[in-house]
Amino acid sequence: MYLEIVQYEDRVKQLLEFISNGPYKLEYILTKLNISRTTFYNKRKTNNFTLEEVKTLAKMYDDVDSTSRLENAIQEGLDDIANGNYQEFGSFLEETREKYGL
Repeated sequence: MYLEIVQYEDRVKQLLEFISNGPYKLEYILTKLNISRTTFYNKRKTNNFTLEEVKTLAKMYDDVDSTSRLENAIQEGLDDIANGNYQEFGSFLEETREKYGL
């Protein structure tokens, strides 16, 4: 159980770093957490966020991470097309039919 608590503390520290470097403005974060700027800075200084606040922050940054992964995957696909790393659908369909006896 101790290890999980240490991991939780590390995750909270990661969230605080992400707040500093992330795409959200402080006012938006304060609105989402429904706290004042002073309260936020006190919580940040003492690492004293409630579980609900941590969950809210984690959800916000998971959404950013998901969007970033999607953008990267799209860019990889576009790069593959630009480099000729693709297969025409007709030939793919024919290969699949032969492979699976369809």
